[in-house]
Amino acid sequence: MNNGHKVKESDIKRSIRQYLTCNKWFVINIFQTLGCAPGIADLFAIRNGRGVWIEVKTATGRQSDKQKEFQKNIEHHGGIYIIARSIDDLKVIE
Repeated sequence: MNNGHKVKESDIKRSIRQYLTCNKWFVINIFQTLGCAPGIADLFAIRNGRGVWIEVKTATGRQSDKQKEFQKNIEHHGGIYIIARSIDDLKVIE
């Protein structure tokens, strides 16, 4: 399907943002900078008061220990956190 072209995380992130925006989600692209929570997810999306943290990964990408800890903290506080390798992984929030 990709003709030998390796799909980049940035391409996946772009398609996820477009998909969510078209489905009336407000999407924020998170940049890891000084002062951010270590391991913070790539995207935060909110619709109708429901927020979702989204970590974007390629087919072979793995979470770092800091990303796993961030996920654990979000879920401990009742938040929703998903790892998305394509827009198919977003079906759990629709």
